[in-house]
Amino acid sequence: TTTRDGMSSDDDDDGVDVDIVRRGGRDAHATTTTTTTGDGRAHTEDDEAVDLLSADATGGTPTWFDARVFSSDSFDALKYVEEMTGFVSNETLLEQLNAEEEKIREELGTLVNENYEEFASLGDGLKDYEALKKSIEPESKEMREEVVRARDEMVQALERLEASVEEREASARTSASKRLADECAHTVSKVERLLGELDIKGEGARASSDAPMDDETEEKALASQVVLIAVEDKEGLDMLEPAFEDDQANPGDMTEDMHQSHVSDNVDERARMLDRVASEVNRLKFYQKQGKDLPLIRDLADRIEYCELKLMTLVQTALIDGLMEKNANIISHCLHACTAIGKLDVIETAIRSICIQPAVEKAIEGGSEEDFSTMLQRVTDAAFESCAYVLELTRDADSGLHSYDFVAGTILAEVDSQLSATQSNAFSPGIPKVFIKNYRAAMNFLHRLEDSAPTIASLNQFRASKHVEVFMKRWNLPVYFSLRFQELAGNVDDELNKPGLDTSLASDGFLLTSTTQTWLTMCKCTADNVFVPALADKFIRLMAQVLARYKSWVTSGIETLAIQQNTESTGDSAMTVGSNKTSWGGTAGGEELILVRLDIERLCERVRTDGVKNVETGVKSLGNELTSIATGCILDGAKDVESLIPKLSEFIIKVFVDRCVEALKQLKGITATFRMTNKPMPTRHSHFVPMILAPLETFLDAERTKMLSKESRQEIVGQVVESVCDKYAEMARELVSTVKKTEASLNRLKDRQGKTSSAGIGDTDKICRQLYLDVKELSLHIEKLGINVKESKSFAELWQAVESGEEK
Repeated sequence: TTTRDGMSSDDDDDGVDVDIVRRGGRDAHATTTTTTTGDGRAHTEDDEAVDLLSADATGGTPTWFDARVFSSDSFDALKYVEEMTGFVSNETLLEQLNAEEEKIREELGTLVNENYEEFASLGDGLKDYEALKKSIEPESKEMREEVVRARDEMVQALERLEASVEEREASARTSASKRLADECAHTVSKVERLLGELDIKGEGARASSDAPMDDETEEKALASQVVLIAVEDKEGLDMLEPAFEDDQANPGDMTEDMHQSHVSDNVDERARMLDRVASEVNRLKFYQKQGKDLPLIRDLADRIEYCELKLMTLVQTALIDGLMEKNANIISHCLHACTAIGKLDVIETAIRSICIQPAVEKAIEGGSEEDFSTMLQRVTDAAFESCAYVLELTRDADSGLHSYDFVAGTILAEVDSQLSATQSNAFSPGIPKVFIKNYRAAMNFLHRLEDSAPTIASLNQFRASKHVEVFMKRWNLPVYFSLRFQELAGNVDDELNKPGLDTSLASDGFLLTSTTQTWLTMCKCTADNVFVPALADKFIRLMAQVLARYKSWVTSGIETLAIQQNTESTGDSAMTVGSNKTSWGGTAGGEELILVRLDIERLCERVRTDGVKNVETGVKSLGNELTSIATGCILDGAKDVESLIPKLSEFIIKVFVDRCVEALKQLKGITATFRMTNKPMPTRHSHFVPMILAPLETFLDAERTKMLSKESRQEIVGQVVESVCDKYAEMARELVSTVKKTEASLNRLKDRQGKTSSAGIGDTDKICRQLYLDVKELSLHIEKLGINVKESKSFAELWQAVESGEEK
């Protein structure tokens, strides 16, 4: 094959005759074609496919890609892409083509670098270059000039167009600014005129209504005088857009309508006009914000501020009249007016002063002798009743006021203010029992206010209110917890620091007063008259600390028992005497240790059941995750206390082992019995054998021992029997060894004296026989305790030590 540059391809050099060009994977099932390479070897397409697969597996060219097709005279790029995308994705094909391009560029660069001189001289042999250059030079120059001229014309046209656009934009901005200023000035004048007319009519109405007032009316009038007008300036509604076209379409008609509507002396009509004027003032504030850089609007700032203050004075007066008359139309228009210009504090102050304040004062005077919770309930009912008609108006979905909730700034603020002045002691944590009762009543009060919120947004608004924050700060919870901590932790410490173990007389199932006090304190931590959800972390931590303190108390007694054992073995009694003064372990016997173990088991079981339920009840309002963490903390504490049971059981076992071994001291009397007397071969056990395990039998018959689980009793008995058998085996081996050595010494002495040893049964045989009978009897007593002697390793060793005395 010959390429376009006249060079022979590699296929011609190698003598390869390929009939099928592999594209995509469409030739995967094609008939195998055999070719002959340049070296005469047979080569098939299957072999070549294997070679291509191998190349792909090692990171080379994939099997579906063949770069040789690009050199074919009949190569069609569109057809190639259409065929290949049927087998591979566009991204994969593009990636492979980019890789092939990079490969060709690298090869081209390598060839140029290796043959740079030949590459540089490629243009030396070109013919008629100068003539061709001269022939096309005039045309190219003319074309260049034409292009430059066209470009200059386009640039000039673009500059003129941009200048025209800028001029239009500047004109539009100027026109908009002028329209904004004119509209603002027009609106200011309109609002000033309307406010002036409303003020005149209002004064006339008030003058005509001057008449003697009864006590209730006079009280409300005096209360209205304390209403303050908030003068804080707030920006207009950002989302509003000035509708200049609508206002300027017929401004005279609108002013005339408003003027004609206002001339009426009807109070409801005046409130409606105030609502409309408030919308105009809100628009003024928007204009003022939009044109804050315009000199004319800056000059109108004082007039706009005056209009706002004048409007609020009139709205405040109308709102007070509406509240005193309980006129829903007046109140609704006034609320809309205050909401439009963002003066919500005026609403709260008026409602609080006219409606709620007198009702709360009257309720407090009527219940001065009642406790805080009862009074708070009475005051809350009176406050809600006094403003019920206003609440009903704002809760109406058609009123447009349901998004605003004034409960925090009115009911909560007034109740908090008056109770803090008249019942200041109720907020003091000095008496925790009274404080927690009052605090719970206050939380119920807040929950009632929250339940009155009509929407989620108003509920969140209530909770974020500064009045709620002020009310909550009056309840000094950290000081309350500090006092409770001293009370609860002090009771536990006082009880656990007492020497010895006192038996509990309580009916809670515990046997020791220390355990009773520990459990009682843990229950108090989550009791309704102690626990506070806001301090849940502190009270749960206190529960865990009480449980840890109980563990420390048990650990201290165990350590004292260990010291006592060490001093008994070394003979140093000074340390034992010192330890007895500070821990129950110095005076505890086997029965007392059983009481401690029983109480530990019962306390841990009670914590896992009732304790966990108490914690879940207290912190369930905080969520499942925190509840799980709290219960896990208490369960971990119970697990730590329960881990002391094995150590305590070791000392219980040690006490009963010592008692049982005490009877084994009579074992040495067997030697004297048969040495000093001429008793025959024994046929029954020694008298002390039933006494060996008597302490264990007494232990099992005790009422308190029966409180232990069957597994615990068998565990203690089994370990005591094992230890006693070990000690018995040791003493028996020592006794037999001593007897045999003594007998051997006597025989040697007789031999030296020329005496003949007596024939028959000797003392050694009698003693071994007696030991055998004793151990056999002991096995019967062990069986009565529920221990299988055949499974006891210690008894097997004991039997091995005395089996020589078995009758042959």
